[in-house]
Amino acid sequence: MGYTSYGSGQLVWNSIQLEDGALVLNDGNTKSFVQTVGGVYRAVLPTYTAGDAAVMHFTADGKLMVDTELTLDGNVIIDNVAVFATNIASSATAGFALIDANGHVQVDVLTMPGSLTGYAEDTAHVTADIGIQVLSKRTDSPSSSADTDGDYATFNTDSAGRLWVTGTYIEDSPHASGNQGVMSLAVRNDNNTSLVGTDLDYSPLGLNSTGGLILAGYDEVENATATTESNPISQHHTEDTLATATAQTDTAGTYYYFDADDYKNFAVQIENTSGAAGSNVYTVEASLQDDGTAQASCSYFDVTNQWFGVANVTDSNAWLEMDSVCIAKYVRVKVVRTGDAANNDGAWTIYLKRLY
Repeated sequence: MGYTSYGSGQLVWNSIQLEDGALVLNDGNTKSFVQTVGGVYRAVLPTYTAGDAAVMHFTADGKLMVDTELTLDGNVIIDNVAVFATNIASSATAGFALIDANGHVQVDVLTMPGSLTGYAEDTAHVTADIGIQVLSKRTDSPSSSADTDGDYATFNTDSAGRLWVTGTYIEDSPHASGNQGVMSLAVRNDNNTSLVGTDLDYSPLGLNSTGGLILAGYDEVENATATTESNPISQHHTEDTLATATAQTDTAGTYYYFDADDYKNFAVQIENTSGAAGSNVYTVEASLQDDGTAQASCSYFDVTNQWFGVANVTDSNAWLEMDSVCIAKYVRVKVVRTGDAANNDGAWTIYLKRLY
């Protein structure tokens, strides 16, 4: 390296540095010097071949042009490097990648169409709801879809789309020792007490001391299940006091009604007290009218003689039993009191029993 002087009297350094050669100053100067490194701007880059000398190239605004691929060898320490990403929605915009306090890259979880990623328990179905489908593989004969224990495997279905599970058997298939199935567990409950604390809680099945299933009505002492009869024979009838009357005066007719629908037979027991003056006359009338008319407004016919073989019951106790099938809708007992315009001492009680 040396220096020379031009007409201006300025010293101009010039140097030639060979590859892998030591720097030598001609005048023995040991002071530091700075050499400016530059390059050229070219609109069209040249093509070099092996061994050619080349200069650095710059863009029109002075930026150094570098290859987009960079190979680094050794330790590289870089401070404050910002990573940019292109906005997918608009390729014209970009932004910084965000990290949290721990240096983790922040990522938005993309939602599925309809902004729905799942549903809460007991959510009502709505047409066009979207969810993640769990796929299965058709396997007509059950076989493993994984080669090694611990590998991921598919759900397998048969030709009808039914899921293969351990312990499933075709209807009417014979039992073989060692067959596997799903066991429903139960709890031995010798005292037949509740196995849950609150109404609507889940409850296990209860077994007695011999392993028998405990059903409603089970008697641990008798080791038997009691049953109840729906509509037992003891309830196939009704009993009523149809009428109780005292201090009755003359009347053209007092009526006591009952519905005979759904009943096969009935009996009427008359307890009569006619008083010192006057008399009580009892007859039975019936109607088939069943068109929604109130029972007191229906049309009735005297059936006393037809049903019981007497025209009426006068001033006496009586038992009137309809022992054939009764097809009437309504029945009424009519009481007429006469000859007692002043005493008002007529009285009667009428009992009724109907059989289904």
